[in-house]
Amino acid sequence: METQLARNGDARIGQGQQRPQVESVTDNTAVAPAGADVPGERMLKHIRRVACVLLLSGSAAASAQQAAQCPSLPPGSGLQWQEQAQNDFIVCKATTADGRTVLNVMLTARDPALALTRALRAEKGRFAGEDLYWYRLDMGGRDLPGLEARRITTVKLAKNRFAQIWIDAGDVAELASLQQLTGGLDDATANFAGK
Repeated sequence: METQLARNGDARIGQGQQRPQVESVTDNTAVAPAGADVPGERMLKHIRRVACVLLLSGSAAASAQQAAQCPSLPPGSGLQWQEQAQNDFIVCKATTADGRTVLNVMLTARDPALALTRALRAEKGRFAGEDLYWYRLDMGGRDLPGLEARRITTVKLAKNRFAQIWIDAGDVAELASLQQLTGGLDDATANFAGK
């Protein structure tokens, strides 16, 4: 009842045995039956899984490390930063649990030089200890839905250190809440690119 695998892939089967499924290869040598547990295959799968876990945890750690460049959000805010860093600026986008981006902060070494006119000036505010004015958006005279809950501003933090901040709130109550939250944000620009 012995099974011998010949060099040409033909198997001689002992009496009462079924022919095993054999995968063929180009040089006509027989290999282990399909689905058989080959020594080392389990180890290779395990190594691949461990490598994937390490890569994912490394990217999560890098992401958490980068988020440290954004201003710290209050623990009960319900917001989470998503960060995009380039050589000379960092964009921090605060998103809600349902995925809406409601607060954006761009930290840069260059003056954003936005033309914010006095006629569009709305509320007073603060960011990183600096006083500022919030401005309504100028949409070329068009009155678009939701504009009453949107604001933009810029603030000079130090020499060659600026912040451009804009809010896309769902309503005026959320706008007021985000303006208050922004007033309490710290100056995280000490670590930002372009310093």
